[in-house]
Amino acid sequence: MKISIEFKTKHNSSDKITQSQNIIFQNVTGKVEQGINKFAVLLEGEQEEIINVFRNIWELAFLYDGYFYAPYQYTVDGIDENVEELYFLSYYRTGNIWRNSASTLVGADKDFSEERIAQYSEFRNQGRTSGKMLKSLINSFFYIHSDAYEKINVNHRLSLLLNMCDGFVINTNGSNNNVKANIAKIIGTVLDSKTVKYGASLLGIPPKNMYDALMLERCIFRKNCASVPEERSAIPLQTEQSSAG
Repeated sequence: MKISIEFKTKHNSSDKITQSQNIIFQNVTGKVEQGINKFAVLLEGEQEEIINVFRNIWELAFLYDGYFYAPYQYTVDGIDENVEELYFLSYYRTGNIWRNSASTLVGADKDFSEERIAQYSEFRNQGRTSGKMLKSLINSFFYIHSDAYEKINVNHRLSLLLNMCDGFVINTNGSNNNVKANIAKIIGTVLDSKTVKYGASLLGIPPKNMYDALMLERCIFRKNCASVPEERSAIPLQTEQSSAG
C-alpha cells in the first residue's frame, strides 16, 4: 500500500525553503517534504503500520509547530481519497485560535528519523497499565487545542486542563490520590500562582478557596466524565466526538 498526503501549513519563514527527509520505521518506508506553505508525507507498507507511522509523524509535527497541519490531498495507491478519512480523532483538527497563535520551535529542522518516531511512539502510549498517565495526558493536550473544544463549555475545558495537571504530577512524582496537592504542585512550580489566583478572582473565586474549588471541579470530572479516550484506535469520528463530550 502506498499513501500520499499533502498538507497546507502556515508560512515557513525559514531560508531553508524545501526540506526532504527519508522515513524508515520498522516495515514502513517513504519520505516527508516541507515547503514554504506545505508539508507532504509519502509512505509505503502494510496499511495498519502505515497509519501508525503517519499518525506519529502528524503528532510530532504538531509538537514542532504547535498545530495539526490541514490535509488537502490524500491518495491511496494513486487513487484520490476523501481527506476527512484522515481525521481519526477530532483532535487532529486544530482550533483557529490555537493555529493562528502557534509558532514553530524548530523551523524546517524537524526530526522524523526512525529513532525519533520510536521514542515518541513509546513515550505517548504509556497508559495506566504501565503505571503512567502519559497517554491520557497527551490526548488531553491535543484535545484542548482542537476545534471541537473551542465549542465546549468553559467548565469542561477547565476539567481537561486539570486532568493534564493531575497526569503531569503523577508521571513526575508517582501515583497518588491527593488531587488538591497535585494542583498545588503545578500552580506553585510550573505556573505563576499570582496570575492563576488573579484569574480565579475574576471568576469570583477567592484566592483562599481556589485550590478547594479546583479540586472539586477535578473530582467531578473524575467521577462523571471519562471523556479522553486512552486508545488511539481509528474509531469513527462521530462516535469519538460524542464520547469526547
